[in-house]
Amino acid sequence: MLELVLAYEDPPDPDFRDIVALAPASRPSLTLPSCGTLEGKGRVLCKRLEAAVVRHAGRVKRLSDLATALGTTLNRASGAAQAGNAAAARRQRRAAAKRIKQLRTALRAETKAGAKLAALLRSAGLTWQLTEAQGDSDCVDGSISLETLAAETTAPPGVGNPEVGRPTDAPSAPRAT
Repeated sequence: MLELVLAYEDPPDPDFRDIVALAPASRPSLTLPSCGTLEGKGRVLCKRLEAAVVRHAGRVKRLSDLATALGTTLNRASGAAQAGNAAAARRQRRAAAKRIKQLRTALRAETKAGAKLAALLRSAGLTWQLTEAQGDSDCVDGSISLETLAAETTAPPGVGNPEVGRPTDAPSAPRAT
């Protein structure tokens, strides 16, 4: 959202004839604890959590990339309009409409991935509490560390990784603060 505000307040982009290319989605670079020291159900859960975290982080990154592309597109549409280039302005408006549709689709995918991650955590008896820092935009830059996120978890005895988070008295349902 911040990028959309900046696009509105920023001078128009002189490259208004070019449509912003969206980079192909790539696997986000995450630093996750190793599941190698775990055995049995703990290892299976760890692997499932790892896949869910990577999937959700990828969806969040996609949203960020689309918001950036939409912001640049709107800025270029403004530049085209100010330059009196109606054809370029029309192309940018069409591109913006496409990005908005893509954003809606990406938001649904991110919501679904987040819900699956939350359900997996709940099914394992894990609880967590998000910190204020986790709401910062730095958490979606593609280089997320579980230690950086400081997710607070409570696991049933014998399940989980002690390197991830701190015990908490949080309720069993996830909550963001």
